[in-house]
Amino acid sequence: SCQARGPFSICFSQTTYTNYQRVTLQESPGSVPPGRLPRTKDVVLVGDLVDAAKPGEEVAVVAIFEHAVDVALQTANGFPVYATTLEANNVIRLGDTTASFQITEEDVRAIRALARDERVGERLEDLGHVELLRRQLPFDAVHVVGARRA
Repeated sequence: SCQARGPFSICFSQTTYTNYQRVTLQESPGSVPPGRLPRTKDVVLVGDLVDAAKPGEEVAVVAIFEHAVDVALQTANGFPVYATTLEANNVIRLGDTTASFQITEEDVRAIRALARDERVGERLEDLGHVELLRRQLPFDAVHVVGARRA
């Protein structure tokens, strides 16, 4: 492995900057028994999920549970202590009527027809959606859809 100690510099041409936000999710005060404090958990929002919820809003979060040994607490306590966080995949505002749309039978038929189309990649490319897919998914996933390499 690399034993270099520096000095190091940032290569700006190969650096990718991403929106990042750490929010605290808290139990709804109405669901907490009297005399007990609401529990909290940190949630990391990345990319387009940043600012998906405002303070005080009730949300449902779909996330990946991650843990790591907290070395400082392990040294202080003498036993392993794990710091846990949630990395959000989706944030749904509860009570938001625009977020809870329903897919109709007609929409389902259109989606299935699009899934059977061998030229789906070209159709998406014509609509300008391929760049959006490339930003959201790894190249292989877009390639499977049938999009051409840019």
